[in-house]
Parts: sequence; structure tokens; C-alpha cells
Amino acid sequence: MKVFYSTWRQGLLLLLALFVGGQLSATTCAQAAVVGSLPYTASVVCSGANDITSTNAAVCAPATSSYYGGQEALLVYTANFSGGMNVAYNGQSWTMIAVYNGCPTSGGTCLGGISSSATSKNLTVSVVSGSTYYILIDTWPSPPSPCPGTVTITSAAAPPGPPANDACANAIPISCVSGGTASGTTVNATIDALPTCGTSITAPGVWYSFVAGVVPSITVSTCGGATWDTKLSVFRGSCGALVCVGGNDDACGLQSSYTINSPIVGATYYVLVHGFGSATGPFTLSISNCGSVPVVTNDACASATAISCAQSPTGSGSTIGATVDVVPACGTSVTAPGVWYKFTANVYQMFYNVSTCNKTSFDTKLSVYVGSCGELVCIGSNDNAPGCSGGSSDLTFRPVWGAEHYLLVHGAGSQTGTYQLSLTCGVNPFPIIQDE
Repeated sequence: MKVFYSTWRQGLLLLLALFVGGQLSATTCAQAAVVGSLPYTASVVCSGANDITSTNAAVCAPATSSYYGGQEALLVYTANFSGGMNVAYNGQSWTMIAVYNGCPTSGGTCLGGISSSATSKNLTVSVVSGSTYYILIDTWPSPPSPCPGTVTITSAAAPPGPPANDACANAIPISCVSGGTASGTTVNATIDALPTCGTSITAPGVWYSFVAGVVPSITVSTCGGATWDTKLSVFRGSCGALVCVGGNDDACGLQSSYTINSPIVGATYYVLVHGFGSATGPFTLSISNCGSVPVVTNDACASATAISCAQSPTGSGSTIGATVDVVPACGTSVTAPGVWYKFTANVYQMFYNVSTCNKTSFDTKLSVYVGSCGELVCIGSNDNAPGCSGGSSDLTFRPVWGAEHYLLVHGAGSQTGTYQLSLTCGVNPFPIIQDE
């Protein structure tokens, strides 16, 4: 009985000594070392297996899953104030600090993380009085644990919020008719949940946008504009439905450059500036001459250009800089930007003809409607008329007497370009056969 009491007493004294000395030896939430008040300093003591991993806890970006591989130390703190909390670690290289609101292995949400090869690092997060936070110190795992090391937790000014252009919806537009630049930073930005676009997206990033004009190519670049390892990803479309155009990592040392060949005139392009691994920092983004977008006066049905039978040809036209129209189905699909013309069938003729045959720089389509712009009714359409080169079009149709007709000139796929348009009235679509 004395031997048992002595052994029990020695164990109790050892645990008491560890507690009084402020040492940490915890790998599960139930065993997490309690931080009673701030400021707090303790030596990190690591023991046991690797209990907190990237499979049972949310990876606390920008730290990566690789830093959840070693033995870890875990602390728990119930905040008695609202504001900033700074966690500083000093000890081993290839280590990580991650702070969770709630137990990391029971659905706790990440407030912030930091990981690097440096032996010292610190992280500031915002806390709310009464909430419970878990502080995880983990490693690569080479070295296999963050021990020996020291952790210090103090109150601090609340961390600054993310940059204004942290989200695609808040992309900063850059005017680049003659080239343009923008200076920014990815520090305190968040990581965008997007698939790889030219290069993987693993670090926080910020957004810029520009509108492409009539130029053969546009180059976006951080070359010479940063001292850290940048990446670029370029998209078009809308923020809710981004389409990857391409991206780059390390085109010029640790900086990046990407060229958009044959950009879509009038399209908005979105540039995500981010970093390799979890790298962040300030930068200057440059965009080469992106040209100007031609003014299209007949882009909408309501502003259709009036033409008449007396005009043949009606003159040159262009769909460059126009937008894609949402119209009722009319034989051939409408997928490319288009422009509008209108005419009234007030001269009684059985058949009319509209044509771009052999007079285009791109693959055209023609769609003819009657009615009003708000209630268009299809008359007919053509794509790739026989005998017309380059995908040009020719449409002969029977008009509605006395009605105003609307003609949409558009392209195949997403093509745009220039053309010569003709309107001919009184066409005979039936060949005359002579008796011999």
C-alpha cells in the first residue's frame, strides 16, 4: 500500500510540476492545455502519436495539409475580450500555427493559419469574448514535432481586413487602352476556391479586370513588379461562372507573365494575382496595350440600323465590340455577338434576299424576324450558304407584306468580324427554264 501511495504521489507531483511550469503536452481536444489568461507563455512539450491530421481536421489555409504530419501541441482558450489575439511560436523549422473556433477534430472552423520553414512565426486572429478557441502547433513532419519550442499568446490589435479586391465580384478595373498598371498586395487576402487555371491556386489572391479591345494579344505580368514568388490566373465570363483562359508561374524568375492571344473584343477578363505555396506580398501588375472597343450603334434590336431595297449593297458592317443577343430560336443558334438592321416590306415583292456571300472576314450567320423587339417572330435564317466562301451567308425568304422586319447579323461559335451586307427585293428563287 505504501508503494502504491508513493508511486501515485510521484505521478501527481510530476503532473503538477508540468502544469505550474506552463508546459504543453496535448494532442486531443479533451487533453488540450488550458490557457487561463493573457499574456501567456509556455514551453511546447510534444508526446503521443499524430492525432490531429488533415483528414480529421479542416486544413487551416494558407497553411497546407503537409503541416499536419507530425506530433502536435494543442491549447484551448476561452476569450474574455473581443479583439485581436496574437500567437507567436519560436523553435523548430517547418512548423505551423493554426487557430480554430471550436475543436478542430469536431467541426471547428479555421480562423487563420501560417506555416513556413522559418523557426519563428506569429499569427493574429480576431476573437470574440465568450468563444472557445483551439491553438494547434504542428509540423511538416520533418522535424517530427515542434519541440523544443515556445509559444506566446497575447492580446493585440485586431488584424486588418482583406484587401478591397479580395473577391472576384470586387475586382479592380484597369484601364489599358495604351497599357496600364496597378499596385496591390495579397497580404491578408483569402484563398479562392477555384480549380487549377494554368497553375494551381494555393495561396491568397486578389482580383483585377480589364476589357479587351481590338488587338492581336494582351499580356499580363508581374515581371519586375514583386520580390516574392507570384502566380497569375486569367479568366473570362462572369464571377459566378468563370471560364479559365490560362495562367503562369515563374515566367520571369519567381514572377509571372501570361499572354492572351486573339482576345475576344469587348469581353471582360479577370486576373487573379496569387502566390506559390502560401506566399503573399505586395506587387505591381502590368497589362500591355489592350486596345479600344469599337462603338457599335446597332448592337441592340431597339437601335437597329434602317436599310431599304434601294441600298444594294447596304455598306460595310462589323460585329466587333457587339454583345450576344438573347432571342427566340430561329433555325441557327445565336452564340456570337451580333448587330441589327431593320426594313419594311412595303413594296410588294414575292421574295427578298439578304446576303454576306463572299464578303466577310469571318463565318457569319443571318437571322430574320418580324414583330417587335420585345416579341420577335422568326422568319428564317442561314449559316454557310452553298457557293459562299468562308462560311458566309445568303438567305432568300418570303416577307410579311407591310411588316417591319429585323435582321440579325452574327457569327458562328464566338466569331466576330467585318462584312458587306446587301438587301435585294423582288428576288426570283426559281430558275427559269428555256424551251429549246
